[in-house]
Amino acid sequence: MRLSHTIIVVFFATLLTTLLSSPAVAQQHKWVEMVKTDWHRMNHWPKPFTLADRQALRAPFAIMIQNGWERQNTLGSYLFDPETHQILNVGKRQLHWIITQAPQSRRQVFVEEGATLDVTAARVDSVEQMIAEMTPNGKLWPVQQTHRGPVGVAAGVIDTIYRKYDSTIMDPRLSTDSGGVTGGM
Repeated sequence: MRLSHTIIVVFFATLLTTLLSSPAVAQQHKWVEMVKTDWHRMNHWPKPFTLADRQALRAPFAIMIQNGWERQNTLGSYLFDPETHQILNVGKRQLHWIITQAPQSRRQVFVEEGATLDVTAARVDSVEQMIAEMTPNGKLWPVQQTHRGPVGVAAGVIDTIYRKYDSTIMDPRLSTDSGGVTGGM
């Protein structure tokens, strides 16, 4: 039994000496480094991958937040005069809110595209002129055109809906029948 262990040790020592003295030592060294790297990866899993997983998980939420702010900061077609394409007073109030009250990193103005390029250009120009008037320090907030409309509808439409709903409500009346109503016990 002792002899077989000695033979095995001598065999591996000879093999190791042969391998180390051959020109393939660099390749073997690379292989050993790859084994070490794989061992460390397997023993540290999942720590190296959690950051990438978290970023991949949060990416859709970041996109949804950006889209929400875009819709919030969009000046829709109903905020512009249909003839001159100049921004209306209610649009000016919305624009003022965007450039003064929205978080600093979200102060970007979006203008809904018109039916033609000329209409869109007139709307953007009107908004840029109004921003220049509203900001005394001359800071121009970015104005971009978008194909998405803003959230909501024009106040006139909502007003019409509520007025029609209110016209269908019956006038309140007290019952003439006093049957069954008695004093306390």
